[in-house]
Amino acid sequence: MPNLIFDIQRFSIHDGPGIRTTVFFKGCPLSCLWCQNPESISRDKEIIFNGRRCIGCKKCREVCKEGAIDFAYEHRVRREKCNLCGRCVDLCYANALRIAGKAATVQEVLDEVKKDMPFYKNSGGGVTLSGGEPLLQSDFSAELLRACKEAGINTCIETAGFAPWSNFEKVLRHTDFVLYDMKVMNADKHQKFTGVKNDLILQNALRIAETGIPLSFRMPLVPDHNDGEANIKETSEFLRGAAVGVDPRTEPCIHLLPYHRLGVNKYEQLGKKYALVELKPLSKEEVNKVCEKFRKHGVKTEVGA
Repeated sequence: MPNLIFDIQRFSIHDGPGIRTTVFFKGCPLSCLWCQNPESISRDKEIIFNGRRCIGCKKCREVCKEGAIDFAYEHRVRREKCNLCGRCVDLCYANALRIAGKAATVQEVLDEVKKDMPFYKNSGGGVTLSGGEPLLQSDFSAELLRACKEAGINTCIETAGFAPWSNFEKVLRHTDFVLYDMKVMNADKHQKFTGVKNDLILQNALRIAETGIPLSFRMPLVPDHNDGEANIKETSEFLRGAAVGVDPRTEPCIHLLPYHRLGVNKYEQLGKKYALVELKPLSKEEVNKVCEKFRKHGVKTEVGA
């Protein structure tokens, strides 16, 4: 399969040290119920329709040779007919149609991220590979990270950890910092909420900790899914053990990402249903209570966007 990315985001301040450029990879082995980037899950290109932008000119229907554009259909695009040729996207000047997923070479991505070199040098930042899951395209990720290192750019990966250790070995030799996403500790709940069990994820986290590469744990804080006392206690126990693997003096810490609903519209644009449509975000007070519970279990917390 081709190397696919779906976005390059500049001036990121939450994806590792300093100011960073984040490269988002297409494809993820997890399918978290709360995923805010549903366009990242499939390994294939996908067409997206944003009805709020559509001006109703119907030029897209005229140019579609497959008959995939249907103005009577709520999602506009009959995806079973669409061959992703891109003709409708090219002429949609309202930008109501776009394709998520772009084939890219290492040099093409490197040329883009090098444009932000002054920001990296002034802030101690660099490039972060995210997704989706960059370990799903481990050869491409490793080559891109190597090229960044050769260009003098600090490197970071954000991973959910569900990949063979051989994939990690390719990537970690060119990685300066790791952001590691935790979901929920109970294996059965993990499978229910994300589609996979977490045995491999936890094993890989401990192996990365043993390498000594700076490692930061993150967790989406999702009401009624992983904010309960049992999960906080189990997560804290795991983090204390992982921190010892890096440095006995390291204070265990987790970066909490409170659940929000900003990605809900993306599901509609992909012609998909959002599983947690009734779920409400935690209040600031409720998030603070979760932080206090982690602190009682010996784990420092940081709260991010």
